[in-house]
Amino acid sequence: MTDAMLGLGLFSGILGLFVFFFLLLVAIVWFFLPFAIFGTKGRLDTLIAESRRTNELLTHLLSQRNARSDS
Repeated sequence: MTDAMLGLGLFSGILGLFVFFFLLLVAIVWFFLPFAIFGTKGRLDTLIAESRRTNELLTHLLSQRNARSDS
């Protein structure tokens, strides 16, 4: 079989170099992705806790406002 029949000629030259570096970049990003996800988990937990606290404070303020308007 010739190179053209196997499709090897397609990835020679500039296109092959581009494909190689693109796949290398994808592999590097794929390697670091779990570290990025687990690194942000603590920050997300903190944001969720702060959001819940804000909701509690808003509920408290709203109940105070309603109590004043009823009086």
